[in-house]
Formats: sequence, structure tokens, C-alpha cells
Amino acid sequence: MVCSPNKGLNSKKPKHYIEAKCDDSFLVIPEDIRNGALKILCPVDCQKSEAKVFGSGKFELRSSMCRAAQYLGLMKDKFATFIEVDHNEVNTDIGVQEPSLENQVQTIEVKDPNQKFFKVKPVDIATMCPNQS
Repeated sequence: MVCSPNKGLNSKKPKHYIEAKCDDSFLVIPEDIRNGALKILCPVDCQKSEAKVFGSGKFELRSSMCRAAQYLGLMKDKFATFIEVDHNEVNTDIGVQEPSLENQVQTIEVKDPNQKFFKVKPVDIATMCPNQS
């Protein structure tokens, strides 16, 4: 099921989801729509991307959103994948995050706990289009 996509990150239409590129960080999302949880559609084959991921579990805003989802095991190799990203839920006082390797993604250590972070969660597809028939 697919509903009301926003082609690229510059759309001014109401947001159901944003189509991202594998290398897109949270910082490419316009500031006026960054509040709350955002649904992101990650494309197929992000495992081929070399975009950086800073942190592990909670990710610096400059991290690739889709690669962070891959690190967490949320990406399916041959399918585009919906994820939810939210930076409002994250406590910035998290301490040092060690680098680690999971699901073919090597993360980079975060030493500054005063950075802003985002979390990545899976999305229940059935909740994507509640007002559309």
C-alpha cells in the first residue's frame, strides 16, 4: 500500500511520508517539518551505500537515516522500507557511543554527548494511510 508520497525532501505538501535517498541524513529534512516522528521511505539497495552512521541505537543528525535503519536490521535487501525517525524523543545526555559493526554497517564513535540525536523505528504499514480508501 502506498499513499500521498512527497517526491523528494523539498515538497510543501502535507506529509504522509518522505522518499529519501540512501545517503540522506536527518539534516536534509527541512527544519519546518522536523518536529515529531517522520515516516521515511528508504530505497532498495542501501547496503551498497557508503554513507556514514554516527552512533549506535541513537544516531547523530548527520548520520544516514537509511543506513542507520540497516544497522538496526530494519532494511530488507530487495525491498524499499518504511522507517520512522524522531529526534524529539532522544535524551541528549547519552554519553560516549562506541563504534560497532551490525548488518554490514560500521558505525563511527560519538564522543560528544551534547550532540542532537535521532532514533529509528520500524513502521506498521497499515497505519500509513488511515484516511484513504
